[in-house]
Amino acid sequence: DKYIKLTIKTPYPNSNKQFEYILVRENFDISALPKSSIIIQIPIKKTVVTSTTHIPMLELLGVESSLVGFPNTKYISSEKTRKLIENGTIRELGMDSSLNTEIVIDLNPDVIIGFAMNAGNKSFETVERAGIPVIINGDWLEETPLGRAEWLKFFGALYDMERKADSIFKTIED
Repeated sequence: DKYIKLTIKTPYPNSNKQFEYILVRENFDISALPKSSIIIQIPIKKTVVTSTTHIPMLELLGVESSLVGFPNTKYISSEKTRKLIENGTIRELGMDSSLNTEIVIDLNPDVIIGFAMNAGNKSFETVERAGIPVIINGDWLEETPLGRAEWLKFFGALYDMERKADSIFKTIED
């Protein structure tokens, strides 16, 4: 009831490392949490995502307007999100593996939701040093469509919309 512990068990292929994030609501006293915790206040209001697989999740939850930056915006085909790009709401961030970190830091998102092929990503390390948390999302490693769809619950937790995400997932599952 006090916070959500989000654990990513397989962030990239052949990973033996797990990542844990503590999601807290406003006015939560974080002093009782371990100092090493990566804390993210929810609901997030501004985000950067780095994969086109993340766009439908934002749209299903109705939070696509929280997206402030994306690498290679030319690859986004969704009409709703294309409009946000065209009106300047979503900034172009360059290449996936080498984000324009100056723009990212200027945008100051609550979180970056990235994907990784391995443990090293200099762009992610740079923005983390600037105080912007990066969550490595392993949705692309799922082997079934339903497994990939279940990552909607991950986004639901970040936006404090778990019930809505569960309901949408149940409809997909059915």
